[in-house]
Amino acid sequence: MNDYLRIILPLIPVGLAIAGGIALYCTYPLMAMKPIATGPVPSTPVLALRSRRGALYLIDTGAGWLLIDAGTNAEEVSADLAGLGVDPAQVNWILLTHSDYDHVASLPLFPNAVIHMGEAELALVASGKKKLPEGIDPNAIRLVRDGEKLMFDNTQVECVAAPGHTDGSTAYLVDNTYLFTGDALRWHTLRSGEGKMSVHPYKKGNKAETLASLEKLKGLAGKYMVFTSHYGVIPKN
Repeated sequence: MNDYLRIILPLIPVGLAIAGGIALYCTYPLMAMKPIATGPVPSTPVLALRSRRGALYLIDTGAGWLLIDAGTNAEEVSADLAGLGVDPAQVNWILLTHSDYDHVASLPLFPNAVIHMGEAELALVASGKKKLPEGIDPNAIRLVRDGEKLMFDNTQVECVAAPGHTDGSTAYLVDNTYLFTGDALRWHTLRSGEGKMSVHPYKKGNKAETLASLEKLKGLAGKYMVFTSHYGVIPKN
């Protein structure tokens, strides 16, 4: 027994160190997520709603609300909408950047909204790889294509395909001013204080497509104000 303990005891700190390293590796990306707080985004017509470690965004088109993504927790989103004075029944359109749970969970709150999503994303839902909340009919979703321009009353939206994180990930350029990127990129600040764009750490999907989409969005980021799901707002250069 003593010989057994002599072998096992020195290995315990090693095991704990490995377990700690794995835990840190898994949780660090979550710790790095700093979504914008709920409330009006200064100097813009955009309202932000924080939903756990992500954010969704609202724009008043004059003929109803346009919502980008639908958040993680329906109860919290409902409370935030009430605090902002927004009636969910007056949300007429929803643009989904992709179909991960934390972007679609609150869809049932908006019974009058026409849901839009990248056309390649529907195949993930149809195959069962992604799941929409109960009561949401995939066949009723309006599919959008790269470069397509949509009008919601006086608000114009250009759809920008950004595959990689998921097959049909889509960014949306609103009024040629505000770019909503979903999970297509990560934004973090270096020790020098300089901001850097990189790949979102979770569910990277197709690596080549992810990197190509990142470069594509980097080319747009300097021209427009960027609204991410998990890393706040990147000001226009």
